[in-house]
Amino acid sequence: MANSEVDFVCFNLIIGIIANLTNKSTFLYPMQLLTLQKFIPTIKEILHAIKLRFNQVIELIGFMAIWLLVQSSIEFYFIPEDYISETGSVMITT
Repeated sequence: MANSEVDFVCFNLIIGIIANLTNKSTFLYPMQLLTLQKFIPTIKEILHAIKLRFNQVIELIGFMAIWLLVQSSIEFYFIPEDYISETGSVMITT
């Protein structure tokens, strides 16, 4: 066995012991499957696809946050009556 294989075996052994001793087994047992991605190319491709989708979701959330900031700034500047109550007090404060 090469050093990398021994490292994976030790990692799986440690994670298995921790999972048996705690109530976090639903999270820890699937972590053992991540070490298989080095040996099984299909799992590596699946994890790569999941990672690509996760990056797209993060980029979408960032774009939506920027768009919301720009839109609300423009609306607050050009349509302030939507942000001011009938009594004259500002409903949104910064």
